[in-house]
Amino acid sequence: MKRSIRTYCVALSLGLLWLSGCSSEKDPEPVNCADSGLQIEIDNVKNVSDCLAKDGAVTASAQGGQGDLLYSVNGVDFQATGVFSGLSAGNYVVTVRDVNECEVTTSITIGVVGSSLVINSISTTSAGCDSEGGELVVNATGEGQLSYQLDNGTFQSLNTFSGLAAGTYKIVVKDEAGCQVFAQKTIFNGTSYEQQVKEIIITNCAIEGCHNGDQGANLNWNVFANVKEHADNIKKLTQNGDMPPPDSNQSLSQEEKDLIACWVEDGALKN
Repeated sequence: MKRSIRTYCVALSLGLLWLSGCSSEKDPEPVNCADSGLQIEIDNVKNVSDCLAKDGAVTASAQGGQGDLLYSVNGVDFQATGVFSGLSAGNYVVTVRDVNECEVTTSITIGVVGSSLVINSISTTSAGCDSEGGELVVNATGEGQLSYQLDNGTFQSLNTFSGLAAGTYKIVVKDEAGCQVFAQKTIFNGTSYEQQVKEIIITNCAIEGCHNGDQGANLNWNVFANVKEHADNIKKLTQNGDMPPPDSNQSLSQEEKDLIACWVEDGALKN
């Protein structure tokens, strides 16, 4: 494995590129979002007027970060102001993002005037890499018998959903009066960098002439911050068979490829 990667790196002198790693060109230093000073505050929350109304609102403000800031209440759609209206009852995660894509979040609840229905918390069990062992347990309170819905499924009396793959799910809770509140929750694969992925990367990539620092300190994959910076490319190249090179006599097992992919999909955490 080591010899094949060295050979592949030498091929860069012929004009081939590989992960911007085994070349003399250095990538920009990764941005340390912990030093951004980005902070978010919730200035106002307006509850909806009745059970199925969509007249809730939230106003957020932020400071710190770099450049123009963008705001979101769903993690997908971002806008230039922290004012959101036309919202239904439920639990929201308000996000602010700067030009370096550094983000901070905070959770808020928009309730229903005159109703005690609320989702207090949702606990999760990891799914396992490329598996469906995930579970969601919803803790909610309200008037009468509550029912629970996962995504667009049917409502059920049980507050537990099992057999789930990694992903983000929408949970709706309904009380006897027909009031509804929702929340989103992410189930992770649960892949550990320290226990499952680190050795794969260190053994196969952080070697002499390649990602051991020979090509620059920021390309040393013995350093976690550098691995995280290149995580998406590592996933791409291992999945398509370009790492290790296809003409070598060695390759990563499918299990090793899956572990790398699952770890990256979980957010390339230092776990």
